[in-house]
Amino acid sequence: MARLVVIGRERGIKIEDILVYTLGPTPLSLACPDGGLMKTHKANVLHYLEDKTPSSVASRVPPNSVWILDAMAILQSINLREIPKTFGELATLYLKKVEKIARESSAKTVHLVTDQYPTVSIKNAKSDHRSKVQSASQLRAIEIFSQCQKVPAQWRKYLSCGKTKELLTEFFYQIMGTR
Repeated sequence: MARLVVIGRERGIKIEDILVYTLGPTPLSLACPDGGLMKTHKANVLHYLEDKTPSSVASRVPPNSVWILDAMAILQSINLREIPKTFGELATLYLKKVEKIARESSAKTVHLVTDQYPTVSIKNAKSDHRSKVQSASQLRAIEIFSQCQKVPAQWRKYLSCGKTKELLTEFFYQIMGTR
């Protein structure tokens, strides 16, 4: 920055004009000063929309509405003490939660959606940074081979791997297809 200020002064450019532009290789809205990717808080958008929506509108669901359910948020909402011993029991508990939400929604259509977990992403960049402190075995994906397979005891660590979440989602969809 000092170099830019000196060059600007030599060329007769005002400091106010120089500071209008990003002085780094990437804007601070996208990256931290150290070059790491900036992580945003998605919930802030939701809170903003909630604050701007009148309560009379928020409490009334139109008859032809569509509800979009976040599959992983529902899974994360399961109390740690409720986590069953096997993946088959987990799938049953999960399906009951989804069905209950769908019944209570009073919406005409309900969609269950999942995130994607690309290898290169802001979230994975943060995980990679944290994984330097954690052991690599904590981030390995665990495949599900049957409904009788035991659910890992360290549930939160199990869900910290994107590939594991993909495999779990695939397992749930397979189970839904058989019921």
